[in-house]
Amino acid sequence: MTKRQKTILIVVGILTGIIAIVFGFGIFAAYQARNAADRMYQAVDHDGNTVNTAAADPFSILLLGIDSGGLGRDDKGRSDTTMIVTINPKKKTTTITSIDRDFLVEIVGKERHDKLNSAYSYGGVQMTIDTLENFLDVPINHYATINLQGLEDLIDAVDGIEVNNKIDFTLDGIHVPKGKVTLDGKKGLAYARMRKDDSTGDMGRQERQREVLTKVVKKLASVNTVKYYTKVLEALGDNVTTDLTWNQMLDIATNYQAALTKIVSIQIGGQGYMINDGYYQIPPYYGTLEASNQLREQLGLADNAVLSLVKDEEQRLYDDSYVEPDAGWDDATRTSNVYFGPYFEGFSSTRPTQESTEGSQAETTTTDTSASEDYDTETAGNE
Repeated sequence: MTKRQKTILIVVGILTGIIAIVFGFGIFAAYQARNAADRMYQAVDHDGNTVNTAAADPFSILLLGIDSGGLGRDDKGRSDTTMIVTINPKKKTTTITSIDRDFLVEIVGKERHDKLNSAYSYGGVQMTIDTLENFLDVPINHYATINLQGLEDLIDAVDGIEVNNKIDFTLDGIHVPKGKVTLDGKKGLAYARMRKDDSTGDMGRQERQREVLTKVVKKLASVNTVKYYTKVLEALGDNVTTDLTWNQMLDIATNYQAALTKIVSIQIGGQGYMINDGYYQIPPYYGTLEASNQLREQLGLADNAVLSLVKDEEQRLYDDSYVEPDAGWDDATRTSNVYFGPYFEGFSSTRPTQESTEGSQAETTTTDTSASEDYDTETAGNE
Protein backbone atom coordinates (compact mmCIF):
# COMPACT_ATOMS: atom_id res chain seq x y z
CA MET A 1 0.00 0.00 0.00
CA THR A 2 1.44 3.38 -0.99
CA LYS A 3 1.97 6.30 1.41
CA ARG A 4 -0.89 8.18 -0.27
CA GLN A 5 -3.14 5.16 0.06
CA LYS A 6 -2.30 4.87 3.74
CA THR A 7 -2.84 8.57 4.38
CA ILE A 8 -6.47 8.50 3.32
CA LEU A 9 -7.33 5.98 6.02
CA ILE A 10 -5.45 8.10 8.49
CA VAL A 11 -7.16 11.29 7.46
CA VAL A 12 -10.53 9.67 8.04
CA GLY A 13 -9.14 8.48 11.38
CA ILE A 14 -8.15 11.87 12.72
CA LEU A 15 -11.46 13.34 11.76
CA THR A 16 -13.12 10.80 13.99
CA GLY A 17 -11.37 11.61 17.18
CA ILE A 18 -8.26 9.60 16.63
CA ILE A 19 -5.54 11.92 17.79
CA ALA A 20 -2.71 12.03 15.46
CA ILE A 21 -3.21 11.75 11.73
CA VAL A 22 -3.41 8.14 10.77
CA PHE A 23 -1.50 6.37 8.01
CA GLY A 24 -3.77 3.82 6.45
CA PHE A 25 -6.69 3.96 3.99
CA GLY A 26 -6.75 2.42 0.56
CA ILE A 27 -7.32 4.87 -2.27
CA PHE A 28 -8.69 2.03 -4.37
CA ALA A 29 -11.62 1.86 -1.96
CA ALA A 30 -12.39 5.56 -2.31
CA TYR A 31 -16.01 4.93 -3.17
CA GLN A 32 -16.72 3.14 0.10
CA ALA A 33 -14.68 5.70 2.04
CA ARG A 34 -16.57 8.57 0.45
CA ASN A 35 -19.88 6.97 1.40
CA ALA A 36 -18.66 6.76 5.00
CA ALA A 37 -17.52 10.39 4.85
CA ASP A 38 -20.93 11.48 3.57
CA ARG A 39 -22.63 9.65 6.45
CA MET A 40 -20.37 11.44 8.95
CA TYR A 41 -20.84 14.94 7.57
CA GLN A 42 -22.74 17.53 9.65
CA ALA A 43 -22.08 21.23 9.09
CA VAL A 44 -21.76 23.90 11.80
CA ASP A 45 -21.25 27.68 11.72
CA HIS A 46 -17.59 28.67 12.14
CA ASP A 47 -18.33 32.39 11.90
CA GLY A 48 -15.91 32.97 9.04
CA ASN A 49 -13.08 30.89 10.53
CA THR A 50 -12.44 28.94 7.34
CA VAL A 51 -9.17 27.74 5.83
CA ASN A 52 -8.04 26.67 2.38
CA THR A 53 -6.99 23.04 2.72
CA ALA A 54 -6.19 22.92 -1.00
CA ALA A 55 -3.46 25.51 -0.33
CA ALA A 56 -2.20 23.62 2.77
CA ASP A 57 -3.10 26.41 5.19
CA PRO A 58 -2.59 25.49 8.85
CA PHE A 59 -5.87 24.62 10.53
CA SER A 60 -7.40 23.48 13.81
CA ILE A 61 -9.86 20.69 14.45
CA LEU A 62 -11.83 20.03 17.63
CA LEU A 63 -12.02 16.37 18.62
CA LEU A 64 -14.79 15.38 21.04
CA GLY A 65 -15.37 12.02 22.70
CA ILE A 66 -19.07 11.90 23.56
CA ASP A 67 -20.32 9.78 26.47
CA SER A 68 -23.31 8.42 24.57
CA GLY A 69 -23.87 5.68 22.01
CA GLY A 70 -22.50 2.99 24.29
CA LEU A 71 -22.79 1.43 27.74
CA GLY A 72 -26.54 1.26 27.18
CA ARG A 73 -26.80 5.05 26.85
CA ASP A 74 -28.88 6.69 24.16
CA ASP A 75 -29.03 10.26 25.45
CA LYS A 76 -27.31 13.24 23.83
CA GLY A 77 -24.47 12.97 26.32
CA ARG A 78 -21.63 15.30 27.25
CA SER A 79 -18.14 15.75 25.86
CA ASP A 80 -16.20 13.30 28.00
CA THR A 81 -12.99 14.03 26.09
CA THR A 82 -12.00 17.36 24.54
CA MET A 83 -8.93 17.90 22.37
CA ILE A 84 -7.95 20.64 19.94
CA VAL A 85 -5.57 19.53 17.18
CA THR A 86 -3.63 22.09 15.15
CA ILE A 87 -1.93 20.94 11.96
CA ASN A 88 0.82 23.01 10.33
CA PRO A 89 2.57 21.40 7.34
CA LYS A 90 5.08 24.26 6.98
CA LYS A 91 6.27 23.81 10.56
CA LYS A 92 5.95 20.04 10.11
CA THR A 93 4.15 19.86 13.44
CA THR A 94 0.81 18.66 14.77
CA THR A 95 -0.23 19.68 18.30
CA ILE A 96 -2.85 17.89 20.39
CA THR A 97 -4.13 19.93 23.33
CA SER A 98 -6.18 18.12 26.01
CA ILE A 99 -8.63 20.28 27.95
CA ASP A 100 -10.18 19.12 31.22
CA ARG A 101 -13.89 18.44 30.94
CA ASP A 102 -14.47 19.89 34.46
CA PHE A 103 -12.91 23.30 33.73
CA LEU A 104 -15.16 26.10 34.97
CA VAL A 105 -15.64 28.36 31.94
CA GLU A 106 -18.18 30.67 30.38
CA ILE A 107 -20.66 28.67 28.32
CA VAL A 108 -21.07 30.98 25.34
CA GLY A 109 -24.71 31.24 24.29
CA LYS A 110 -26.00 30.01 27.64
CA GLU A 111 -25.12 33.12 29.69
CA ARG A 112 -23.69 31.11 32.55
CA HIS A 113 -20.43 29.63 33.82
CA ASP A 114 -20.35 25.86 34.12
CA LYS A 115 -18.23 22.80 33.46
CA LEU A 116 -16.81 22.71 29.94
CA ASN A 117 -18.44 19.37 29.14
CA SER A 118 -21.89 20.84 29.76
CA ALA A 119 -21.56 23.00 26.63
CA TYR A 120 -22.23 19.93 24.47
CA SER A 121 -25.32 18.91 26.43
CA TYR A 122 -26.66 22.48 26.28
CA GLY A 123 -25.95 23.25 22.63
CA GLY A 124 -24.05 20.44 20.93
CA VAL A 125 -20.93 20.93 18.85
CA GLN A 126 -21.79 24.54 17.99
CA MET A 127 -21.90 25.71 21.61
CA THR A 128 -18.75 23.74 22.44
CA ILE A 129 -16.86 25.42 19.60
CA ASP A 130 -18.06 28.88 20.64
CA THR A 131 -17.12 28.18 24.27
CA LEU A 132 -13.62 26.92 23.47
CA GLU A 133 -12.87 29.75 21.05
CA ASN A 134 -13.71 32.15 23.85
CA PHE A 135 -11.76 30.19 26.47
CA LEU A 136 -8.51 29.76 24.51
CA ASP A 137 -8.81 32.70 22.11
CA VAL A 138 -8.10 30.54 19.06
CA PRO A 139 -10.24 29.86 15.98
CA ILE A 140 -11.56 26.33 15.54
CA ASN A 141 -11.81 25.56 11.83
CA HIS A 142 -13.31 22.06 11.92
CA TYR A 143 -14.57 19.43 14.32
CA ALA A 144 -15.07 15.69 14.67
CA THR A 145 -16.89 13.67 17.33
CA ILE A 146 -16.80 9.99 18.19
CA ASN A 147 -19.09 8.30 20.72
CA LEU A 148 -18.31 5.51 23.18
CA GLN A 149 -19.47 2.76 20.87
CA GLY A 150 -17.31 4.17 18.10
CA LEU A 151 -14.13 3.99 20.19
CA GLU A 152 -14.92 0.42 21.20
CA ASP A 153 -15.66 -0.57 17.60
CA LEU A 154 -12.52 1.14 16.34
CA ILE A 155 -10.27 -0.76 18.76
CA ASP A 156 -11.93 -4.02 17.74
CA ALA A 157 -11.58 -3.05 14.07
CA VAL A 158 -7.77 -3.09 14.40
CA ASP A 159 -7.82 -6.35 16.41
CA GLY A 160 -7.00 -4.66 19.70
CA ILE A 161 -4.12 -2.60 21.07
CA GLU A 162 -1.29 -3.39 23.48
CA VAL A 163 -0.64 -1.14 26.48
CA ASN A 164 1.47 -1.26 29.63
CA ASN A 165 -1.22 -0.75 32.26
CA LYS A 166 0.06 0.84 35.46
CA ILE A 167 -3.08 0.27 37.57
CA ASP A 168 -4.98 -2.97 38.13
CA PHE A 169 -8.67 -2.01 38.06
CA THR A 170 -12.21 -3.13 37.34
CA LEU A 171 -14.72 -0.74 35.73
CA ASP A 172 -18.35 -1.69 35.08
CA GLY A 173 -17.45 -5.34 35.55
CA ILE A 174 -14.53 -5.20 33.10
CA HIS A 175 -11.17 -6.12 34.67
CA VAL A 176 -7.92 -4.76 33.22
CA PRO A 177 -4.84 -6.29 34.89
CA LYS A 178 -1.62 -4.45 35.58
CA GLY A 179 1.26 -4.90 33.14
CA LYS A 180 1.52 -5.43 29.40
CA VAL A 181 -1.87 -6.47 28.09
CA THR A 182 -3.71 -6.55 24.76
CA LEU A 183 -7.03 -4.74 25.01
CA ASP A 184 -10.09 -5.50 22.92
CA GLY A 185 -12.74 -2.83 22.39
CA LYS A 186 -14.50 -3.26 25.74
CA LYS A 187 -11.28 -3.30 27.75
CA GLY A 188 -9.80 -0.48 25.69
CA LEU A 189 -12.85 1.66 26.37
CA ALA A 190 -12.62 0.89 30.10
CA TYR A 191 -8.91 1.75 30.05
CA ALA A 192 -9.69 5.10 28.41
CA ARG A 193 -12.56 5.91 30.79
CA MET A 194 -11.14 4.86 34.17
CA ARG A 195 -10.18 7.58 36.64
CA LYS A 196 -11.53 6.55 40.07
CA ASP A 197 -8.59 4.22 40.79
CA ASP A 198 -6.03 6.70 39.45
CA SER A 199 -4.60 9.15 42.01
CA THR A 200 -4.05 11.70 39.22
CA GLY A 201 -7.76 11.72 38.30
CA ASP A 202 -8.63 13.33 34.99
CA MET A 203 -4.97 14.06 34.20
CA GLY A 204 -4.25 10.33 34.15
CA ARG A 205 -7.40 9.55 32.21
CA GLN A 206 -6.57 12.14 29.55
CA GLU A 207 -3.11 10.62 29.21
CA ARG A 208 -4.61 7.14 28.70
CA GLN A 209 -7.10 8.48 26.17
CA ARG A 210 -4.29 9.99 24.11
CA GLU A 211 -2.40 6.71 24.47
CA VAL A 212 -5.35 4.64 23.21
CA LEU A 213 -5.86 6.87 20.20
CA THR A 214 -2.14 6.92 19.45
CA LYS A 215 -1.98 3.12 19.66
CA VAL A 216 -4.85 2.83 17.17
CA VAL A 217 -3.02 5.26 14.89
CA LYS A 218 0.18 3.20 15.07
CA LYS A 219 -1.73 -0.01 14.41
CA LEU A 220 -3.19 1.50 11.26
CA ALA A 221 0.19 2.91 10.27
CA SER A 222 1.80 -0.51 10.44
CA VAL A 223 -0.78 -2.24 8.27
CA ASN A 224 0.35 -3.38 4.81
CA THR A 225 -2.93 -5.06 3.94
CA VAL A 226 -6.56 -3.96 3.86
CA LYS A 227 -7.74 -6.47 6.46
CA TYR A 228 -9.01 -3.69 8.74
CA TYR A 229 -10.57 -1.66 5.99
CA THR A 230 -14.25 -2.66 6.16
CA LYS A 231 -14.47 -2.77 9.95
CA VAL A 232 -12.79 0.62 10.34
CA LEU A 233 -15.12 2.23 7.82
CA GLU A 234 -18.14 0.79 9.62
CA ALA A 235 -16.88 2.06 12.98
CA LEU A 236 -16.36 5.55 11.58
CA GLY A 237 -19.54 5.87 9.55
CA ASP A 238 -21.82 4.66 12.34
CA ASN A 239 -20.35 6.58 15.26
CA VAL A 240 -18.64 9.72 13.97
CA THR A 241 -19.70 13.20 12.88
CA THR A 242 -17.53 15.88 11.25
CA ASP A 243 -17.87 18.98 9.10
CA LEU A 244 -14.93 18.02 6.89
CA THR A 245 -16.05 17.18 3.39
CA TRP A 246 -14.65 14.32 1.37
CA ASN A 247 -12.72 16.77 -0.83
CA GLN A 248 -11.18 18.39 2.24
CA MET A 249 -10.16 14.95 3.50
CA LEU A 250 -8.44 14.35 0.17
CA ASP A 251 -6.72 17.76 0.46
CA ILE A 252 -5.40 16.79 3.88
CA ALA A 253 -4.22 13.45 2.57
CA THR A 254 -2.33 15.23 -0.20
CA ASN A 255 -1.05 18.40 1.45
CA TYR A 256 -0.53 17.73 5.17
CA GLN A 257 1.76 14.72 5.34
CA ALA A 258 4.68 16.91 6.45
CA ALA A 259 2.82 17.78 9.65
CA LEU A 260 2.90 14.13 10.72
CA THR A 261 6.63 14.07 11.37
CA LYS A 262 6.30 15.70 14.81
CA ILE A 263 3.34 15.42 17.17
CA VAL A 264 3.28 17.61 20.29
CA SER A 265 0.83 16.77 23.09
CA ILE A 266 -0.21 19.55 25.46
CA GLN A 267 -2.20 19.04 28.65
CA ILE A 268 -3.60 21.92 30.70
CA GLY A 269 -3.84 20.90 34.36
CA GLY A 270 -6.36 22.49 36.71
CA GLN A 271 -6.86 23.08 40.43
CA GLY A 272 -9.65 21.12 42.11
CA TYR A 273 -12.22 23.41 43.75
CA MET A 274 -15.60 22.97 45.43
CA ILE A 275 -18.32 25.49 44.55
CA ASN A 276 -21.81 25.08 46.01
CA ASP A 277 -21.05 21.41 46.78
CA GLY A 278 -20.01 20.78 43.19
CA TYR A 279 -16.53 19.78 42.00
CA TYR A 280 -14.84 21.94 39.35
CA GLN A 281 -11.40 22.39 37.89
CA ILE A 282 -10.17 25.99 38.02
CA PRO A 283 -8.06 26.80 34.92
CA PRO A 284 -4.47 27.95 35.50
CA TYR A 285 -3.64 31.47 34.37
CA TYR A 286 -0.14 30.89 32.96
CA GLY A 287 -0.77 27.35 31.75
CA THR A 288 -3.85 28.44 29.80
CA LEU A 289 -2.03 31.44 28.35
CA GLU A 290 0.92 29.28 27.27
CA ALA A 291 -1.32 26.64 25.70
CA SER A 292 -3.30 29.34 23.89
CA ASN A 293 -0.14 30.89 22.48
CA GLN A 294 1.23 27.51 21.35
CA LEU A 295 -1.98 26.93 19.44
CA ARG A 296 -1.94 30.44 18.02
CA GLU A 297 1.66 30.01 16.86
CA GLN A 298 0.69 26.80 15.10
CA LEU A 299 -2.04 28.70 13.24
CA GLY A 300 0.24 31.59 12.28
CA LEU A 301 -1.31 34.03 14.76
CA ALA A 302 0.48 36.46 17.08
CA ASP A 303 0.92 35.64 20.76
CA ASN A 304 -1.26 37.27 23.38
CA ALA A 305 0.55 39.04 26.23
CA VAL A 306 -2.37 38.66 28.64
CA LEU A 307 -5.01 35.97 28.93
CA SER A 308 -8.28 37.43 27.69
CA LEU A 309 -10.25 35.61 30.42
CA VAL A 310 -9.22 38.26 32.96
CA LYS A 311 -11.84 40.52 31.38
CA ASP A 312 -14.62 38.18 32.50
CA GLU A 313 -15.95 39.18 35.92
CA GLU A 314 -17.31 35.69 36.55
CA GLN A 315 -14.23 33.72 35.48
CA ARG A 316 -12.13 31.93 38.10
CA LEU A 317 -8.43 31.39 37.48
CA TYR A 318 -5.64 30.37 39.79
CA ASP A 319 -2.02 31.46 40.08
CA ASP A 320 -0.07 28.46 38.80
CA SER A 321 3.31 30.09 39.30
CA TYR A 322 3.66 28.25 42.60
CA VAL A 323 0.83 25.74 43.06
CA GLU A 324 0.77 22.35 41.34
CA PRO A 325 -2.38 20.81 39.82
CA ASP A 326 -4.89 19.57 42.39
CA ALA A 327 -2.67 20.66 45.27
CA GLY A 328 -5.65 20.55 47.59
CA TRP A 329 -8.93 22.14 48.53
CA ASP A 330 -7.95 23.51 51.94
CA ASP A 331 -9.19 26.90 53.08
CA ALA A 332 -5.81 28.56 52.55
CA THR A 333 -5.78 27.45 48.92
CA ARG A 334 -9.36 28.57 48.42
CA THR A 335 -8.71 32.08 49.70
CA SER A 336 -5.18 32.76 48.50
CA ASN A 337 -4.90 30.94 45.20
CA VAL A 338 -8.19 31.41 43.33
CA TYR A 339 -8.85 34.84 41.87
CA PHE A 340 -11.90 36.51 40.42
CA GLY A 341 -12.15 38.86 37.39
CA PRO A 342 -11.95 41.33 35.88
CA TYR A 343 -8.50 42.00 37.37
CA PHE A 344 -6.34 39.34 39.01
CA GLU A 345 -3.99 40.75 41.60
CA GLY A 346 -0.46 39.47 41.13
CA PHE A 347 -0.79 38.18 37.56
CA SER A 348 1.52 39.62 34.93
CA SER A 349 1.92 39.10 31.20
CA THR A 350 5.09 37.03 31.77
CA ARG A 351 5.39 33.95 33.92
CA PRO A 352 7.72 34.55 36.91
CA THR A 353 11.15 32.94 36.57
CA GLN A 354 11.77 32.10 40.23
CA GLU A 355 11.83 28.53 41.52
CA SER A 356 8.14 28.78 42.39
CA THR A 357 7.26 28.27 38.72
CA GLU A 358 7.58 24.51 39.20
CA GLY A 359 3.79 24.49 39.36
CA SER A 360 3.42 25.13 35.62
CA GLN A 361 0.22 23.63 34.25
CA ALA A 362 0.98 23.45 30.53
CA GLU A 363 2.75 20.14 30.06
CA THR A 364 4.08 19.28 26.62
CA THR A 365 5.05 15.88 25.23
CA THR A 366 6.72 15.61 21.83
CA THR A 367 6.46 12.53 19.62
CA ASP A 368 8.72 12.08 16.61
CA THR A 369 6.70 9.75 14.39
CA SER A 370 9.67 9.14 12.13
CA ALA A 371 11.70 7.66 14.99
CA SER A 372 11.17 4.66 17.27
CA GLU A 373 8.00 4.10 19.25
CA ASP A 374 9.60 5.44 22.43
CA TYR A 375 8.65 9.04 23.17
CA ASP A 376 11.05 11.82 24.10
CA THR A 377 9.25 14.11 26.49
CA GLU A 378 9.84 17.54 27.94
CA THR A 379 7.83 19.75 30.22
CA ALA A 380 7.21 23.21 28.83
CA GLY A 381 7.07 26.37 30.89
CA ASN A 382 9.07 25.08 33.83
CA GLU A 383 12.10 27.24 33.31
